[in-house]
Amino acid sequence: MYWLILPLVAAIYDWKTGEIPDWITIPGVVLAFFYGLLKQPSILIPFISFAVVGYFMYRYGFVGGGDVLLILSTIPFISNLPGGVFLPFLVLLGGFVTTTTLYGIYYQLKKPLLLAPLLFIPIFLIPLYGTLLFALVGKERFVREVNVNELKEEDVLAEIPPGFNKKVIEKGDKERLRALGYEKVKILVNLPKMGPGLFLTYLFLVFWREAVKFSLMIPVQALFLLF
Repeated sequence: MYWLILPLVAAIYDWKTGEIPDWITIPGVVLAFFYGLLKQPSILIPFISFAVVGYFMYRYGFVGGGDVLLILSTIPFISNLPGGVFLPFLVLLGGFVTTTTLYGIYYQLKKPLLLAPLLFIPIFLIPLYGTLLFALVGKERFVREVNVNELKEEDVLAEIPPGFNKKVIEKGDKERLRALGYEKVKILVNLPKMGPGLFLTYLFLVFWREAVKFSLMIPVQALFLLF
């Protein structure tokens, strides 16, 4: 169950620090690559495909680099689960949905009327409602204007300034922005931590049949509590 332990460790670090350290993911990616090469070379097709797509998603600020590396490090070890070559993309989608669901509910905890429907819908529909709750969160919670000199590597721009071509700040980008005449830019802050969401997605892949069965019981339980 290596592929489940690694996401658990990453989830703990992400929750505590807001990032997944390279010392967790990079050795895992190297191990996964050679394991796939030796045991099942065909698995390198989804591995390389996800690496390419994940890189561009990271570059344009759609997903964290640590999240991409974490999924890459597990691909050869989860190849027997449902999903085929699309499995790593399904894991990423599951991580997005799970994370936005959890944070959507968390941000609306003080609004009972918005949370009440959660009592009446089965578990497999909660992600749909949870992502809707997340969409209702004000954008100002996640956007802050900063001086270009304050930017750090891995900061994510809220929007791509004209003349620039990416969202993630890397070495030398502060100089490029200043050369383009920018003194201040808007960056994304307080972003949801997707590590725990990815771990829950892996768990769901293992126990999905039981989870669906359990979810069907929720409306009955809710009615029993109400009446």
